Amino acid sequence: MQRTFRFDQLESSRNPWGMSLGDEEIVTRDKVIQLRNQTRNAYNGTEKVEMYLANGEVGVVSGGKNPFRNVVFAGRQGLSFGYRKSEFPRGSGPLALAYCLTVHKGQGSEFSKVFVVIPKECFNLSRALLYTALTRCSCPFSARADALVLARWRTCC
Repeated sequence: MQRTFRFDQLESSRNPWGMSLGDEEIVTRDKVIQLRNQTRNAYNGTEKVEMYLANGEVGVVSGGKNPFRNVVFAGRQGLSFGYRKSEFPRGSGPLALAYCLTVHKGQGSEFSKVFVVIPKECFNLSRALLYTALTRCSCPFSARADALVLARWRTCC
């Protein structure tokens, strides 16, 4: 998804003056998820403030100047959090691309759009997991599943 819709930003980040974060090449306008609980400096435009960020918070990379990329998280209006390339040793760091999340990663969050895909071979589907998936959305959601999968699920759960 990123390679299709962020092609220009990816190409620009590969130039000598460009920058991306980690092996996933996180660039400006990418959707990201915070992967660990931590206290970070947030900037409100005039001063820095120490804030707690929780694992699972979702945001958008809003730009920044080398060596930083700034991220604005949902529910934290007016605050941006800076991330350095050095925070991604061996390719992984405190952020990951969040174009598609598992139900487990989305737990505790709320989204304006939720699209649930239930594959044919879904052995660990339960009512609790489906409930968690469907209650992440603050408005109507979309779900896709094979009719046989739904029929099998109804009889076993």
